[in-house]
Amino acid sequence: MFDGTFLTSRLFMKNLPLIMLFALFFIFYIAIRYKTESTIKEVSDTTEQIKKLQDKASEQRSIWQRTTLMIEVSKKLEAKGVEIATEPIKQRIQMKGENDGK
Repeated sequence: MFDGTFLTSRLFMKNLPLIMLFALFFIFYIAIRYKTESTIKEVSDTTEQIKKLQDKASEQRSIWQRTTLMIEVSKKLEAKGVEIATEPIKQRIQMKGENDGK
């Protein structure tokens, strides 16, 4: 068996087309498996990107809704004569009993 005489035997030569067919099927199986795994990885990556984009869109929608609400409130307050400060207050208010050194 180790000297290679089985490669020239009549039984091996008779079954050589069948062995080659199985080898060809095995190669196709490996190729299809590789392509399937690449497709699954691509789908997984795309799904992850979609989730990230959906989260970002939700966050942007929330910011837009808050901004719209603030604009509506400021319009209603302006109609009643209340002014809205556009700059933050820079003056520090000090309460009685508050220590200056701390």
